[in-house]
Amino acid sequence: VAGLGGRGHDRDIIQKDPISFRGGDVNIYAYTKNNPTTRIDPTGLASTKGGEGHFIVGGGFFEVNCCTENGKGLKHLYVKVCLGAAVGVSGGFTTVSNSDGASCSNPAKNLLGGELGFAAGILGADGGYSVDTGGSGGSCSGGASTGLGAKLKATACYYRLLSTAPGKDCCK
Repeated sequence: VAGLGGRGHDRDIIQKDPISFRGGDVNIYAYTKNNPTTRIDPTGLASTKGGEGHFIVGGGFFEVNCCTENGKGLKHLYVKVCLGAAVGVSGGFTTVSNSDGASCSNPAKNLLGGELGFAAGILGADGGYSVDTGGSGGSCSGGASTGLGAKLKATACYYRLLSTAPGKDCCK
C-alpha cells in the first residue's frame, strides 16, 4: 500500500484508513486476516460485542456497530435464541461481514444461522454464519471470546433486531 496508514480495500482502489494506527496494530491488513482480496470491511470499523449463556437451549444479546453509506455510525441491538449442543457462558468481541453501507442503514430484522465456539480457561473463539430471512443475504462473524471455565457449542440460532441507536460518528 502506498503510504503508511492506508488500507487497500479493493485490488484497484486504495483508500485512507479512517482510523489510521489508532486501532493499535501496525499490520494494516489484520482486519482481513491478511487476505484483503477476499475478506473486506470497506471502512474497517464494523464490530460486534455481546454475551450469551447456553445449556442445550440458550440465548443472549449482541450489538453490531456499523457505518451507513453516508458515514453515520449506528448501533443495532439483537437478541438471539439458540438450540443445540452448548455448555458454558461467554462474552467477547468479534468482527462481522456485510454490515456496513446499505446493510447498516436498513439492517436485517430476522436472521437464521449457526454458531460454533470453544473456550478453555478464559480464552476462546467463536464463529457463525447467518442469513437474513428477508432475502438481503448472509453474514459471517468470528473472533475471540472470553469464558468462565470451559465452553463448547454447536448451535442453530434465531436473531431478532430489538433496537437501533446512534453510534459513534467516526465512519468518515
